[in-house]
Amino acid sequence: MKTFVVFLGICSLSFFEIGALELPTCPTPSDSGVSVCQTSAKYPSACLDDAREACREDGHHLCSLDELKAAFDSGVRSTNWNLLDVRDRDARIHVCQVGSGKRYDGDECFVKVGPYATWHIPNTPRPYTNANAFCCKNDPATFTYHDVKITIEII
Repeated sequence: MKTFVVFLGICSLSFFEIGALELPTCPTPSDSGVSVCQTSAKYPSACLDDAREACREDGHHLCSLDELKAAFDSGVRSTNWNLLDVRDRDARIHVCQVGSGKRYDGDECFVKVGPYATWHIPNTPRPYTNANAFCCKNDPATFTYHDVKITIEII
């Protein structure tokens, strides 16, 4: 009986850990430990100003492909096609493989290392007219002022 109870406890813990990696809706609490979230509203893909402003209002910024890769590497996954900080493109935080033997290739897959089943961060030049956006937390030492990115380094 005790062994069975321990087994259920481990299953519950594993389920909790998997659920913790789901992509939250913005804004995220500062102590959440999650570096990326998605907006609840949709924004035009042809002009990213509205999406950038929505992220900025929540203390975030529109994510880059490198930041989506870092989120994937930390265990975050999203099958939603959302806007990122590249005009007229959308992306997913997921593997590039689509079904058996099919995949996003060329410039439509950001990370192409190892077997193709492990390639990740598909991004395409075919975004929806309006889409949700991926927002990433601002580094406390980096901020934007009048469209100029400023980084403070301690030397």
